[in-house]
Amino acid sequence: MLSAWHPLTSCPSGPLRRASASESRRRDGKRDEQAGSQLDIGSSSVTSLLFYEIMRKRRKTLSPESRRLAGILLVVLPTVIYGGTLLLSQLIDSDSGYMENPLRQDLFRAGHAHAGVLLVLSLIALRYVDEANLSASLKWFARVSIPLAAIFLPAGFFFSILSPTASEPNSLIYLAYIGAVDLAAGLVVLGVGLIRAKG
Repeated sequence: MLSAWHPLTSCPSGPLRRASASESRRRDGKRDEQAGSQLDIGSSSVTSLLFYEIMRKRRKTLSPESRRLAGILLVVLPTVIYGGTLLLSQLIDSDSGYMENPLRQDLFRAGHAHAGVLLVLSLIALRYVDEANLSASLKWFARVSIPLAAIFLPAGFFFSILSPTASEPNSLIYLAYIGAVDLAAGLVVLGVGLIRAKG
C-alpha cells in the first residue's frame, strides 16, 4: 500500500526544500562574513600593537642635562624678541642715527638674526646629543658649543659698533670669529657622534 504523499517528504526538489537550502547557504555566508570581519579586526589590533611597541622603543627621552639646558634656552629666547623690538625702535626713531649708518644697520641685523637662529639650532641639537656615540666630555661640549656660539656671534656684531657714528667695527668683532669656530667645532663633533651611533 502506498503511503500518503506529502510535499515536504515526497518532493526533494520542491520549492520549500529549495527555499530551505537557500536560507542555509545565506546563514553559512553570514557566518563566513562574520569570521572574516573578526579576522580583519584581529589583524588590525595586532598591527596596531606592533606599531605602538616599535614607536615606544624608538621614543627617546632627553637626559637631565639636556632637559635642563633646553629649559634655560627657552627662558633666554625672549631676549631675541627684545632685540627685535629694539631694532624696530631704532628704525622708528629718526634721532637714533641708525638709518644714517649702513654698516651699523648690517651688523645689528646680523646679530639679531644669528641670535634667533642659533638658539633654535641649539634646541634642535639637544634632541640628538643623547643619541650620539660620544664620550661624556664630548657630549657636554656638543651641548654647550652651539649656545655659546649664540652668545659670541651676536655679541661680536652688536658690541663692535655700538656708537651711531662708528665707521668701522672695533676689536670686539673678533668675538664673532670665536663664535664661528666654536659653532663649527660643535656641529662637527655632534655630526661625527651621530654617524658613529648604531641603530
